[in-house]
Order: sequence, then C-alpha cells, then structure tokens
Amino acid sequence: MKRNRFLLFGAAILLLALLLGACQMPASTPPPGTGATSTLADGDFPRPEDVTNPFEGLEIAATQTAMAAQGTPGSEPGGGEGAAPTETPVVEQPAPTEPEATEAPAPTNPPKQESDVPKPTPGVPQSYTLNAGEFPYCIARRYNVNPSELLSLNGLSQYSNVLVGTTLRMPQTGNPFPGQRALISHPDTYRVGAGDTIYKIACAYGDVDPVYMAKYNGLKSPYTLEAGQTLNIP
Repeated sequence: MKRNRFLLFGAAILLLALLLGACQMPASTPPPGTGATSTLADGDFPRPEDVTNPFEGLEIAATQTAMAAQGTPGSEPGGGEGAAPTETPVVEQPAPTEPEATEAPAPTNPPKQESDVPKPTPGVPQSYTLNAGEFPYCIARRYNVNPSELLSLNGLSQYSNVLVGTTLRMPQTGNPFPGQRALISHPDTYRVGAGDTIYKIACAYGDVDPVYMAKYNGLKSPYTLEAGQTLNIP
C-alpha cells in the first residue's frame, strides 16, 4: 500500500510539472529532443513528455503507474511473449488391418438318400452269374439262402473252384443263411484299393448288394473304380 501511494504521489507531481510546462510552451512546438516525424519503436510505450496534450500525458502517466504496480506489461503467469507455444501431440492412428483370408471348406458330395436310389427287386432270383471277386458263399449271404443247398443244386462242393462268369441256379426253398450275414457293419465308408470292384467290396461286407451300392454313390455301368476313391456303403 505504501508503495502504491508513493507511485501515485510521484505521478501527481509529474502531472503538475507537465501542466506548468504546457502553459509556457506553444502548442505547435514539438517536445525537446524529438523531431516532427519521430515515431515510437515497436513495443515501446509513449512517455508523458512525448505528448503535447496535458490530459493525454496524464492518462499515459496514470496507465504506466497502474501497470508498474501490477507487474511487467504483457506478462502472464506461466508464460509471456517468449514462451514457446505448446504443441498438440500427434497420435498416430493404427494402420487398418485386413481380415485374414479364410479358406473355403472343400465341397463335399453327400451320399444320396436311400429313398432316391431304386433298390434291387426283393426276393431270390432264379439264377445268378458270378462277377470278378464273387464266390458261392458270398451269393448265399447276399440273398439269404442256405449255402449247402446252393452248392448241391449246382453240383459243387465247398472245395470247388468256381470261375468268373459261371451261372448258378438259386435255391427257392426259403431256408435262410445259417449265421451272421454281415461281415462288416454298415453304413460305412470304404477307401478303394488297387484291384477292387463293386462286387468284391460287396462280398467283403457280406449282405450288401453291389449294384445298389454303386447307384448309391452315383456310379454308372461299368462301375469303374479308382484306387483311393471313397465309397459310402449303405
């Protein structure tokens, strides 16, 4: 408070001296030490003695006195004219990632429904011609006939070598095959091996009809198979 009063008192004395000087100096006379074209440097404040209007000098003196009591002109807490501007940190956006390519599942060929495949005529045929991979006991299992009756009806024994292309007469007595007809349980899947035929595969399962199995897998006559091929056994 004492400092502010001292500053105000000094400003009043300075103002009084300016008023007295103005009364003695013509209004057209520029202040001593200055030219008619003198200008203020950038950043300088006008001084009371640089003006010719007493009231303007009073306003300047009062303004400078108040600013001196508050601090340095233009100063601000935490910074000033020389303070470096704060930079906004740049946040790098992550590069967009492409979705991983997924392999499409391999197409599968489901087996046909049994209702879509015509089944063989039920019952026992009058005769049957052996194909490659077939033998009398296989035929007895497939058609559910007694193997002893089949052999006897055709003049054969269990030791007879029956060739491919032999036509067998089929017994019609209705006596079933004694024992389990299915040698391998099914439905099943089978991987074709070298030399396999639909007839050989059917005999391996026991009670499977080879032609029905071929149609079930979409095969057409002459029902050619390839090694490594997979068959669905109905």
